[in-house]
Amino acid sequence: MSKVSGFWFLVSVSVFLGINCISAESNPTDDWKGTIERRLRYLEQELIIQKNINAKIHEENEHLRQQTKHLQDQVLECAFKMGEIIGNQMFGNQNSLNQKLNQQDEHHLGDTPISTIFKDAKTVKRTVDAEPVAFYSYIASDITHRQQIHHTLVYDTVKLNKGNGYHSDDGIFIVPHTGTYAFVWTLGVSRHGYVDTEIVINGQKYGRAFADGDGDSLDFGTGFVIADVNGGDHVFIHYACDPTVYGDGITSFSGWKLY
Repeated sequence: MSKVSGFWFLVSVSVFLGINCISAESNPTDDWKGTIERRLRYLEQELIIQKNINAKIHEENEHLRQQTKHLQDQVLECAFKMGEIIGNQMFGNQNSLNQKLNQQDEHHLGDTPISTIFKDAKTVKRTVDAEPVAFYSYIASDITHRQQIHHTLVYDTVKLNKGNGYHSDDGIFIVPHTGTYAFVWTLGVSRHGYVDTEIVINGQKYGRAFADGDGDSLDFGTGFVIADVNGGDHVFIHYACDPTVYGDGITSFSGWKLY
């Protein structure tokens, strides 16, 4: 073999080995790219499935939220009707008593000195104070940050405030007139949330209500009390734990004077 032939032989062998090396090196790269592509397709499918699940959960939660709001409206309506019935009964009994007293006065008027009649008129109260007192308020936005225990709930949206007793700046209802009042408060929490509340009347705990979002469902609670209060007494709702609560009209505070 000549030197030229030997040279070209070596070149051919080198080229052959180089091609084989390039082919050998390219195979792992192709496998790696294929693996990445398969994983990306899998993740895309998982993402689509997860989006569908989230959309379904959101739809179910919205449905539950609407149902709960409807139930709360019914509870408040029943509470107001019950208060109205109790008030009408008390007014009816008082009016009946007034009629009997007036009849007795007319019957004995001829035998009673004028001075005694005027004295009775000044000292005996025979009519019911008809000035209405009622309020309804709620929290408009969700409270997502933790609240301190005994922190007063401030219901910032006021829909009714006859008598101007409720104050939206601090969440306190100051009783305008002495009497018997009914108070209702509602609350809601998200999944895995918990809230415990107490109604405080003139510094004393008077009632309690809580909601526990155990599991994957929302939860709601309602408190209702009837109390004798004096003009100037303070009534408010405060936390008995450190929760977060739902707003959007679900968490509310209302009350009205029965008689």
